[in-house]
Amino acid sequence: MIKFIIYQEKGISLIEIAVAMLILCLVGLCIPNMLLQGNKNTITFGYIQEAVNQAYTGMELLKSIPYNNLPPAGAYAIGGAIPVVLSPIIKSVSIGTNRLADRSVVIKDIDDPDGGGTQDYKEVNVIVTWPERGRQLNKTLTSYMSPR
Repeated sequence: MIKFIIYQEKGISLIEIAVAMLILCLVGLCIPNMLLQGNKNTITFGYIQEAVNQAYTGMELLKSIPYNNLPPAGAYAIGGAIPVVLSPIIKSVSIGTNRLADRSVVIKDIDDPDGGGTQDYKEVNVIVTWPERGRQLNKTLTSYMSPR
């Protein structure tokens, strides 16, 4: 009879309660960190989207320049010699609130192998660079332009 009563005891022990509380506390400590990291990523992705928009705007300005007026191959950035035709494109642009980015241009002459050795078209890159959490991030938009 005594064995039967001992095996019929029901309930939760103090150790089980302590283990459950420990697990609950550990999960509770992780949630605020996940929320903060998610918020930082959302802000960063907003900057990335705005940088892509600024690169696209710069590329559209470049496409409006006639092919023969494009400057020679080279990298053009703030602080360097900027051809007049590129001055509206190469500048500091705003991405987000109180955040500045630099928009630059890299032009490469591309020679088609069967084109007889003359430059056939240009590869144009518009690069937007900005500081983000102690590092430099950038987005590049590439297009190819030809005289034809």
